[in-house]
Amino acid sequence: MIGQRLAPGRNEVLGAQQALALLRLEGCIVTADALHCRADTAQAILDTGADYALAVKANQPKLLAKAQALIEAADPAGQASSAGVAAHDRVEGRTAIVVAASDIDFPGIAAVARVETRRKPAGEPETVITRWFLLSRLLAPQRMIEVARTHWTIENQLHWVLDVDLAEDDRLGGASGVPRIAQGAG
Repeated sequence: MIGQRLAPGRNEVLGAQQALALLRLEGCIVTADALHCRADTAQAILDTGADYALAVKANQPKLLAKAQALIEAADPAGQASSAGVAAHDRVEGRTAIVVAASDIDFPGIAAVARVETRRKPAGEPETVITRWFLLSRLLAPQRMIEVARTHWTIENQLHWVLDVDLAEDDRLGGASGVPRIAQGAG
């Protein structure tokens, strides 16, 4: 974690944009969940010198529909798959397809992507989670799998830091139920 900034008026979008304005991120790919899939946030990311991979969901129905239409019209031969990996009593695998974007009015957009995650916990049925992304750079499908996987690794690890080490939920009126870790305790 590079830093922490309290969101003004609990406005997470504005807080993220202000934090981005403090950074130079040339050569990086900034990932964000669907809350941040907005033109102003995309531009703030581009202004840092970075590219973006922004999750798009039903909160942006027109963008989602355009991304889905582009993917559906694409040749599925351009997909990449990761081999199933067994860990934590489950097998997971991912498939991605990336398509150059056209006719989408969004700052810096170059491509859209779909990443499907297949999970098969021991003794349970397989589940499939499909995620859609807007990209400011045309990525190879295998690279998109890496970007999506890294996003969730960071997301999960960062939430632990924010919720436990920095007690963010406690400060913001939440009830995490997780005891604080004493800083400097040995």
